[in-house]
Amino acid sequence: MNRSVTVFVASLLAGSALPAQQRSAPPRRPFLYKDARGEIAAARARGDSGVTLVVAAMPGANARVVALVTRLGGRVRYRDDDVDYLRVHLAIDSVERLVADPLVHSADVSISRSSRAFGLADSPPATDRGGERAVPTSPTLLPELQVATTIDGKPTRKIVGYMTAVDIDDEYDG
Repeated sequence: MNRSVTVFVASLLAGSALPAQQRSAPPRRPFLYKDARGEIAAARARGDSGVTLVVAAMPGANARVVALVTRLGGRVRYRDDDVDYLRVHLAIDSVERLVADPLVHSADVSISRSSRAFGLADSPPATDRGGERAVPTSPTLLPELQVATTIDGKPTRKIVGYMTAVDIDDEYDG
C-alpha cells in the first residue's frame, strides 16, 4: 500500500511540473466553417487581396502566432495575450496556411462591412449613408423584423437605424 501511495504522489508531482498548455490543451478546430469559406470566396470575387480574421491561439501561443502572421505577410490589428486572441489582416491566399498551423486553435472571418445579424448581409445599402432608403424594407430581412404597428394601429418600422463598429482601415468610403 505504501508503494502505491508513493507512485500516486509521484505521478501527481510529475503532472504538475508540465506547463499548463501541455496539461490541458483544448482540441483544435483546424478548418474554417462553410460560411467563413464563403466569405473568403466572396472577398476573392470582389477582388479583395486580404481579409480580417479573428484568431484564437492555442494556450500560451499568442506570441508565436503573431510571428506566424508576420511571416505570412499579415498585420496584427488587435492582440490580447490574456485570452490568446488576435484580430489580423491577412492575404486571402495565406488564410488556409494560418488556420492549419498547430499553434492556431481556431479562426473565423471578421465581417466588418456588413452583418449576418437580421439577414442584413445581402440587403442593399442605404443611399448616401443618409438612410433615405430604409434597410428594413429589404426582402432578405426576416419577416418578423420588417413591420410592426404602433399603439394606434399604424404600420411602423421595427428597425429604425443600424450601426456597426468597423475597423477604420477596412471602412469603405466609396
